[in-house]
Amino acid sequence: MSTDPEISALSSAAGLAEAGHAFARDKKWVEAIAAFERALTLDPEAGLVYGALGYCYEKAGRLAEAVEVYRRSAALLPDSLAVLFNLGNTLRLLDRMDEALAAYQGALKLDPRHVTSWNNLGLSLHGLGRHEEAIECYGRALEIRPEYAEAVNNLGSAYLAKNDVGSALEAYAAALLLDPGQTKVRFNEGVARLMAGDFEGGWAGYEFRTRPPWLDGLTGPAWDGEATLEGRTILLPYEQGFGDTVQFVRYAPLVAALGAEVHLQVQPSMKRLLSRVGGVASVVAAGEPLPQHDTHCTLMSLPHALGTTLSTVPAKVPYLCAPPELVAPWAERLSGARPVVGLAWSGNPGHHLDRNRSIPLESLMRALGNVSARFVSLQKEVRPADAAFMASLGSPSDFSAHLVDFADTAALLSQVDLVISVDTAVAHLAGALAKPVWILLPHAPDFRWMQGRQDSPWYPTASLFRQPRPGAWDPVLKSVREALSSWIGGFVAGGAPD
Repeated sequence: MSTDPEISALSSAAGLAEAGHAFARDKKWVEAIAAFERALTLDPEAGLVYGALGYCYEKAGRLAEAVEVYRRSAALLPDSLAVLFNLGNTLRLLDRMDEALAAYQGALKLDPRHVTSWNNLGLSLHGLGRHEEAIECYGRALEIRPEYAEAVNNLGSAYLAKNDVGSALEAYAAALLLDPGQTKVRFNEGVARLMAGDFEGGWAGYEFRTRPPWLDGLTGPAWDGEATLEGRTILLPYEQGFGDTVQFVRYAPLVAALGAEVHLQVQPSMKRLLSRVGGVASVVAAGEPLPQHDTHCTLMSLPHALGTTLSTVPAKVPYLCAPPELVAPWAERLSGARPVVGLAWSGNPGHHLDRNRSIPLESLMRALGNVSARFVSLQKEVRPADAAFMASLGSPSDFSAHLVDFADTAALLSQVDLVISVDTAVAHLAGALAKPVWILLPHAPDFRWMQGRQDSPWYPTASLFRQPRPGAWDPVLKSVREALSSWIGGFVAGGAPD
């Protein structure tokens, strides 16, 4: 509790609450929390003070505590729409979507025309993958407030999550008519255009994305493709996930060919692998001192800066290779019976779309059945349930202890005949190494896989297996099993097929 003498001098619950509100107005959350907490020791039944304390906890990032005091406030003030609404917002931030639904529904019982509760109820349903219901909620919000641009944007995102790109683009266009300055809508529209294969409009819209804070330390102006790079030094920093870094590092040699001295900044586990990229003067890991540079361009802005269209994707592979000194041990470990099929069935569990893209290992292995191949795991991290199943089955072989970074994963991939992977960094790495890779995609995939295609303009050796409807992995796994049987037949007959 704060020792602020101004708070300590107050002795009444009302005076402390008043002080708390004054601190909150000035966004002094620590002091406001101290005042409200002391007020509640004097009057533990003050429902409004619990609500105010919850708001301050929320603003201070203490979300779990905010939920608890909002619940206490709601119990004391069952007719307070504001408390239920704030409770729903906090639960949604914690990804406790089912509980958020109940809070918003409670708010709407109190006021069926509370437009932001309809909108946020839609966001919670969207987070649970219940997109049709989310669309209905956004529709209810727009019946009440037709000019509600945020709800129109969210409507577009719900359509995009259903893989209905046409309806999404219509919604985003309508949102921009209502509020042309919404950068979030311009970004969403860009993603939808990329999905549709409109790279010119898509990359332009993608530039409106939110950038991570570590890019704030870059020096010099950002390069947008217009200024000459002859004789200049440019830094190409990473921006998002591992797969994004692998996909867009292909542009580094193209930038070097424009006359620039190119330096890369990448994730630490990428440094050893990407130190071999052609045309790159140096590679530094995040956290290391940045090299001197005249200008900079994030890896994910390079397609826009270089004017990449669907027909000009730089798709020559391989553009990455494993360090030769790491390959020999893997050749020894995987010597013997062929073919060797590498499997990657789950990505980062913290990814906001992980529930859509990852598959339990048991489901994958039961679908693949007893085909004549050696299965090996390409996972660096294996979830406990998958590890238990792997141990009980004795397959796939678990090499996670040997995978220190992506250079090790690349060396392992060099000795694999075929990769079967969900949409994760392993799929990108296999494509960059020119390995045959079958990528298992959700119904509404990431923008880079576009719509309807069984191939990828980014990776010539990739084949795409798509869900026919949301959550439908069984048809995907059936198609993979049939394709694998055919592939193994060709492998036995005359070597690994294309």
